[in-house]
Amino acid sequence: MARKDAKTRTFEVSKTGRWTLLGIPINFESTVLAKEDWKKYEISFKLKKQGAMKHMSGFWRVVPVSQDESIVLFYNEAVPFIRIPSFFRAFAGRLIREMAASLLEDLRGAIVRWQAEEAAGVVRVLNSWEPGDIEAHRQSMEKAAQLTES
Repeated sequence: MARKDAKTRTFEVSKTGRWTLLGIPINFESTVLAKEDWKKYEISFKLKKQGAMKHMSGFWRVVPVSQDESIVLFYNEAVPFIRIPSFFRAFAGRLIREMAASLLEDLRGAIVRWQAEEAAGVVRVLNSWEPGDIEAHRQSMEKAAQLTES
């Protein structure tokens, strides 16, 4: 259950996309504004400014189903800045599937790190973002990375 004192926060996230189309490397950056809502266990996002995408938005939601399990729902909609010619649509479909798979792989990696932290006794307060928490989070991530490498 969500805590009564759970908070929301809005932050900016940027990611550089790198793909190859017919042997030509394509790089682009997307920046989204994300809203983290701990009462709903959800992060929703929308495109901050147009670039390679005319529109992009979606959400991630964690639905607890038991003490040890959760279902992760994610939804993403995107409209490219230019209309995709029909002969590139198969490529675009493959690209979207790869992006979804990449998101799920990132989530799997986070689960492995969190399990390693838990086994090492690292305590993380996920909805606490007071001053100093960012440094503590960075140190926690470094420790988890070391644990998962060994």
